[in-house]
Amino acid sequence: MEKVGEGDKKIVGALMNLREQIKDLNNKISDLEIMDEVTQLYNRKELYNFLDYEVKRSQRYSNSLSVLLLRINNYTSIREKLGEQKTNVILAQISKLLKLNTRDIDIIGRYSDDTFMIILPDTNSIKADIIAERMQRLIESEIFLEDIKVTLNSGIKQYEGEFPQNIIDIALQNLCVLKR
Repeated sequence: MEKVGEGDKKIVGALMNLREQIKDLNNKISDLEIMDEVTQLYNRKELYNFLDYEVKRSQRYSNSLSVLLLRINNYTSIREKLGEQKTNVILAQISKLLKLNTRDIDIIGRYSDDTFMIILPDTNSIKADIIAERMQRLIESEIFLEDIKVTLNSGIKQYEGEFPQNIIDIALQNLCVLKR
């Protein structure tokens, strides 16, 4: 067996250091990811960034701004019946429909497993309600895998000077009120 020389120790030390640097860079890359893998929509973190920006823009230019949440009813039972893979196909189909039926300035993302968020710049709550109803009818008119019908609940909040997180919280409360 050969002895490990001083040069070999340096190489091993350098390789271990490189491994740590690669690990750190991979962590930074995952922090920079902005898209949800399943839906190819913005993820929750990026939605927060966009909402923060849009709130500032709304304040500056006195434009209206609304947040629309769309939650899939019976998501858990759909997932139990179809499994993760087929449920992900349905989520991808829904996200595609949402993208095709919103304006270019609207910001769409996956807020949670069963909930989509649409940030609606230059939109008051009355217009947001019309958009919510249109999206609900659109999704409910589709037949997904294995003859699955999907229905949605919506929660809306127009910006009225709140912090961005408060807008989302109130939209979530409105979503829950409608669900009852």
